[in-house]
Amino acid sequence: MIGAAYLRCSDPRQDKSIQQQKEEIERRAAADGVVIPASNWFVDEGISGRNAKKRAAYQSLLRAAEGQRDSRLGRRAVRVQGIDRLYVWAFSRVARNMFDCLKALATLDEADIDVISLSEPDAGDKSFRKLIRPILAWLAERYSEELSHNVKRGMQSQGAKGFWLNGHPPYGYALQKVDGGTRLAVTDDTRADFETVQRIFREYLVGKDGQKRLTEKLTREGVRPPSREVARERFAGTWRPKHVQQILTNVTYCGHLVQKGSTLAHNCHEAAVSEEDFARVAALRRLKDRNKHEGGNGNHAIHMSERGVLTPWLRCGSCGGTIAVTGGGHTGSVRHYYTCSTRTENKALCTGLSVRVEKLDAAVLDFIHEEALSPESVREMIDQGVVALADQPDEVQAERARLAADIAELDARIRKIGLQVADDILTGDDAKAINAPLITRREALKLRLANLPERKAVPTPDRMDPAKFRAAVLEAWSTRPLVERREALDRLVEKITLSDGGAHVDYRVKDEQIAFHQPDPSGPP
Repeated sequence: MIGAAYLRCSDPRQDKSIQQQKEEIERRAAADGVVIPASNWFVDEGISGRNAKKRAAYQSLLRAAEGQRDSRLGRRAVRVQGIDRLYVWAFSRVARNMFDCLKALATLDEADIDVISLSEPDAGDKSFRKLIRPILAWLAERYSEELSHNVKRGMQSQGAKGFWLNGHPPYGYALQKVDGGTRLAVTDDTRADFETVQRIFREYLVGKDGQKRLTEKLTREGVRPPSREVARERFAGTWRPKHVQQILTNVTYCGHLVQKGSTLAHNCHEAAVSEEDFARVAALRRLKDRNKHEGGNGNHAIHMSERGVLTPWLRCGSCGGTIAVTGGGHTGSVRHYYTCSTRTENKALCTGLSVRVEKLDAAVLDFIHEEALSPESVREMIDQGVVALADQPDEVQAERARLAADIAELDARIRKIGLQVADDILTGDDAKAINAPLITRREALKLRLANLPERKAVPTPDRMDPAKFRAAVLEAWSTRPLVERREALDRLVEKITLSDGGAHVDYRVKDEQIAFHQPDPSGPP
């Protein structure tokens, strides 16, 4: 007999540990004569049972059970090797949510997998098990809710006393153990960081430097940033605008203890800024945001626009970073630039330059027309097996496939709930309540699917006729939507690197240097 085991432990201080559960299950399986292969141990450690989506092993177990069920019912041509018995420490290990628990047990029943709980008595008759399981699932959910309320009440009590509740301390503070709990404190090791926080509030209130300029100044001076230990960032150990923003908006620096926007206790630790100055900072930030949205001087990224057709291929020659389209200037005379994303965020990190979008687009188009689409280059690309433009995967088609898959998944979930009603696991009213949001979501997806535009086919150029291939590329570039213009460009270009005085183009046949005038000095700062 082939077995499997599902182990879960959200907190070893409250639950039986994973190792303890495994030892108990191994003893029981050996006594029952059941063999559990290494691949049939499903383990979720340190994860709450209230959310099924976040438990990878739980989802793997359900997929295995669904595959076995489909194979058993003849829905699959290939026979899936089955699991005869599943061991759990308790039904609450499967799920703390009553609906998720019953749904999982129903799937296991359909797959003909016998579920054995080591801590709960064997109900004997299978029909009697169906009666007792909802009660056990309800008790597990009820226990989880009471435990959550008790934990929240305990945390609020600790917070009201000024004790730090959880997580890393804010920049400039350290955790210091005292009688009854842990408090935030400014120590010798964090004093320099704390003074940096005070400086950020002070200089922001002067009004001369905003978040970005403060970021650049702190980076140039070598001030230790909050991200000094985040190695995954491109420029680890540097200041970012988000760091300054997080400091300017954190009420903890007023000396208060805050959780999820609610102040639990006042004057619990040394303050970096007074409440009055913190309120002035907030008002100043709102004023700057309003001016930005009303169309004053701005330098913002354009995400959805016909401009910036070259961005997927552009790279900064100074830092290797990506290039974004930014806009600068006054209302009515906004100019758009290709700008290094790293420099846009922090000038101290990159000396990269900016180029007018219209200037670089025109230079690249001229280059494509004269060089990349010359009869010799096109013939060489055709000889290398370049596919026709119409073969390029369509983003609309990808969206269509994704929506269809989501609709199919919702249909399957709705059908499963119907089966649970038929098996008396759920009542009709409960099924309607569960299905209502699923049906609403499904209909919304169907509407989005129906409204997707039908893609106009790009004329397929004759592979043996360079003139037709060239005409198709130029026609797509000049008249088609952004997606199809990029399709055409992708047939030719591999990478474009911006550098001082020009752009280096790596395209399918050879590399070329495009020269253009020095970038407009009136570009974005």
